[in-house]
Amino acid sequence: MTTHTVEYAKSSRAKCKGKNCGEKIEKDTIRIGKHSHTGDFDVTTWYHPACFTKPRGVEDLEEWIDNELEDTSDKGNILPDKKEELMQAIEQKVLKKKSEDGGDGFIAKLKREYDTMAAAGGDDADNDQPKKKKSKSSSDDQKHQRALELYGKYHKMKGDDLKHILKWNRQVQSGTKPILLHKVRIIIDFFSGSVVCGCLRAARFSCSVMQVKTNNTTYLIFQGH
Repeated sequence: MTTHTVEYAKSSRAKCKGKNCGEKIEKDTIRIGKHSHTGDFDVTTWYHPACFTKPRGVEDLEEWIDNELEDTSDKGNILPDKKEELMQAIEQKVLKKKSEDGGDGFIAKLKREYDTMAAAGGDDADNDQPKKKKSKSSSDDQKHQRALELYGKYHKMKGDDLKHILKWNRQVQSGTKPILLHKVRIIIDFFSGSVVCGCLRAARFSCSVMQVKTNNTTYLIFQGH
């Protein structure tokens, strides 16, 4: 059996399980809970109202909210006070578009974090590299820091220059700039920021070097055999 509730988030720990979301639901904002009861197990998933998909078979959303959605907020004032707002969010749901490997969303997150760090850095904001955080033991944290450093180094490149890198590495050159940047970041990271070989082989193989100059910086791109 599955039941649904609506309430104000008690903390910012829970992540939205909506398709293509995965963002944290901020404390004191409205969230919808889906509670699945199967045998000895109860599973709860939380959603932003705009990421929630109404249950299959529900044709009249207002009737479903009135009869099936339980208001479990402390004051019980979400329904009916905010029913119209809730209905509008669910019916006019806007799914975050993800391209290919999620590059758009990932680069957008890096941009927000990089801009925040650059703004906090004052005079260092014009540097290509953001201030480094203290090293953490977590492998995921280290990978994220590496991604942030590569974003800081390559985000000022123009789309055509990013396509140039992809061309010489025999990669698809389509997509928005965030997608292009995401692809380049993966290639650079694969070779640990040293050699980018056109044939995607290790640096020990002989390759001819191509120089790409942009923003007063020279990037060495290695053409395949």
